[in-house]
Amino acid sequence: MDKIRVSLGMLLAMAAVTTAQSITFPSLLQRKGAIESLYVTPATPTTAAPVVLHVTVADALQFDRAETQQIGNTFIIRVYWTEPPAGGYALSPGHGEKSLGVLATGTYRLHVQSLCNNLLAGSKQLTFDVVDAPPAPTPMLDVIDRVWITPSRPNISDSATLRVAGTWPTGGHQLSISIMRLTGWDVTVDLYWNAPREPVTQVETPFTYETPVKLSIAGTYTVRVRVYLNGLLVDSEAISVEATENNGSDWPWVFPWEFSLPW
Repeated sequence: MDKIRVSLGMLLAMAAVTTAQSITFPSLLQRKGAIESLYVTPATPTTAAPVVLHVTVADALQFDRAETQQIGNTFIIRVYWTEPPAGGYALSPGHGEKSLGVLATGTYRLHVQSLCNNLLAGSKQLTFDVVDAPPAPTPMLDVIDRVWITPSRPNISDSATLRVAGTWPTGGHQLSISIMRLTGWDVTVDLYWNAPREPVTQVETPFTYETPVKLSIAGTYTVRVRVYLNGLLVDSEAISVEATENNGSDWPWVFPWEFSLPW
């Protein structure tokens, strides 16, 4: 009798193991729509352009929509996917994107949930930084027409004059300040102009500028003229000038009298 009870117990235990092995719980299945990757574009976000979140999944699902909630620098995003109809196909399968707009500088954290047919398939997090956009390059203008020095071949005893001629595209520009620096054989002149604040004539307006410059050392000078408009460099030009020594050997000599040679 005891042997029969033991055998019956063993059979029940084996049946229980077999039944347990054949049961697969739905919660253990990998649902479609599990997140494969998260990234944002541009790769280095700045304050100049919108930040776009990209989500990819391994399955060929159709991106439906994305719901976003922002709390400070934290985004909670739910991405919804659907399965394409039988015999159909998904447009850009397994890829979805959501614009987060233009963001201020700082560190942002994204908590992304992926749902397929309204069932949660998985979640991931992403952190990225937004930096200040680099300043836009200043458009250069062609306002300097000519830079020259008089006399054209100065010697170190001359009082030379640097002259600049140019043209503004409109009237109303005002020269506020000019700065000249002489270092060795380098001469730099910075001309700071203010743009017109009121409506002006839309015709080209010439301008001139001149300043004395003492080239006291013989040699070749590099003369640079830079034009600034509202503090921004808009044009520049450079020339070379040779300054010579006045050693008294210049020709011709001028005699205040006349004389005749005896032969």
